[in-house]
Amino acid sequence: MNKQCCTSFAKRMILVAAAIPVFLVMACGGATNRNFVRDASVGNLFEIMSSEMAVQRSQNPQVREFAQRMVDEHTAVGNQLKAITSAPNSGLPQPETSLDANHQKMMDALSQAADFDKQYVDQQATAHDSTIALFTDYTKKGTNDALKRFASDTLPTLQDHAQRVSSLKAALAAPTGTTTPETPAGTEAAPEETTAPQGTAAPGSPEGTSGSSAPETTPEGSSAPGDSGSVE
Repeated sequence: MNKQCCTSFAKRMILVAAAIPVFLVMACGGATNRNFVRDASVGNLFEIMSSEMAVQRSQNPQVREFAQRMVDEHTAVGNQLKAITSAPNSGLPQPETSLDANHQKMMDALSQAADFDKQYVDQQATAHDSTIALFTDYTKKGTNDALKRFASDTLPTLQDHAQRVSSLKAALAAPTGTTTPETPAGTEAAPEETTAPQGTAAPGSPEGTSGSSAPETTPEGSSAPGDSGSVE
């Protein structure tokens, strides 16, 4: 009797021990998926909202063009994520529809920034670095195949955004008003006009003669060199 009880108990313990790793994997995987969807959707929403503000408030054409690209492409990214989480039996949470406290503070700082363009571009650089790290990490550790494909497919777009932010940041930091006007193509600067000093020979004049001296005149009543005398 006691032997049977011990054997039964041992079998139950083996089954429990075998189930623990499976439970842990499922729990950790669920948390990883949930955190990724939350962080990706909040970050994406911030990109859209801050860029919409930049389109309206920036006076710089380059900044407005970049911001409109962010609105368009991050809206597409958000739609892709929602389609994945809304698929039947996905078991995934829905994307966030509002900002968290940290991103809301960033929006508030942007709206009150004295130098709007600089604040916007700096925030975009920070946000894209964080998003690229998030998506890269999920491609390595994620447990949902659809989300992993989404993260992998979206990474090139995010990296392109980061490069554009870097170029825009450099353009804003470049000093203004220091460029030298360029000579139009096909034209040459006129050579400087030089005046020979008075009493010096002009180029091409016989040596010892002045380029500015007038020809000598024959005194009245005297014969010029070569005349043989008066005409009879």
